[in-house]
Amino acid sequence: MAEDPVGQTANFYEEIAESYAIEWLDSEVMRESCDYFIRNLLGGAPRILDVGCGPGRDAKFFSDRGFEVVGIDLAEKFLRIARQIAPSATFVKMDMRSLGFSDASFAGLWACASLLHLPRSQAGPALREFHRVLELGGLLYVSVTEGEGEGWRKHAEGRDFCAYYCKEAFKQVVSEAGFEIIQLKRSGGPAVSLR
Repeated sequence: MAEDPVGQTANFYEEIAESYAIEWLDSEVMRESCDYFIRNLLGGAPRILDVGCGPGRDAKFFSDRGFEVVGIDLAEKFLRIARQIAPSATFVKMDMRSLGFSDASFAGLWACASLLHLPRSQAGPALREFHRVLELGGLLYVSVTEGEGEGWRKHAEGRDFCAYYCKEAFKQVVSEAGFEIIQLKRSGGPAVSLR
């Protein structure tokens, strides 16, 4: 039986959810990107989908600023923590490759360090799902890890799957999914805002 990178990565995060939350919940590392994202959203108080929301750090940031936020993740423990951290947001167990939302449901889609956990062959279909649920002119933020190839990363607590992208390869996969890059920023790896 072939390994399931997505399922095994979800299990890894399920095991380390509490320690991960302690390490990252108060982190300011994404503050500049979060601010840029909300400044560039269209409309009054748009809905934001936080894909791979983890313990809810970014969902809390957005919901504290008056946005309607839906967070999705495959790790139940992350979702339980997120519901406590950001009680005004909604959190659902869901796979980013098959989003259970209607077309054009969100003005913004935030995928911070989540798409990178899919094998590269699955990134395009997932991005097309992102495109489907975004409103016309909606904004997508994606961050990935820079490099080549894909494989398992070892940690003290276990391992997770990571797909790496050079700038050109990532530009190609997002463009093929129908997005236009409006900002490409390197901060430890490519981060992209797309329309």
